[in-house]
Amino acid sequence: MVHKLTAITLSIYALIAGCLLLFSYADKTIWQQFIYAIIFIVIPIIGTLSSLYGDKGGISLVLLLMASQVIRPLTPFEFFPFYAPFSLAFPFGQIEQGKGYLFDIFAFVM
Repeated sequence: MVHKLTAITLSIYALIAGCLLLFSYADKTIWQQFIYAIIFIVIPIIGTLSSLYGDKGGISLVLLLMASQVIRPLTPFEFFPFYAPFSLAFPFGQIEQGKGYLFDIFAFVM
């Protein structure tokens, strides 16, 4: 049951990222959009399949992705066209000056 719930959550995560990339205009280059697709679409799909089939390698790849998303700068990364596709983040630090950080509860729970 937990594996199916994880697979469904990661599938929705990848679907939202795909829709962001497909239906939004991004002013970044094709290379930056490709990297965004690899990180936020392909890795969650690998995690979905790994969760369904019980492969630990793909799940550890998703674990690294989510661990990198737990605390991130408030200002968007210059390299990615968008933020993470789904986020329940709370700001902390000096948010008035734009130098704070976001603590993502969703990535922490995943």
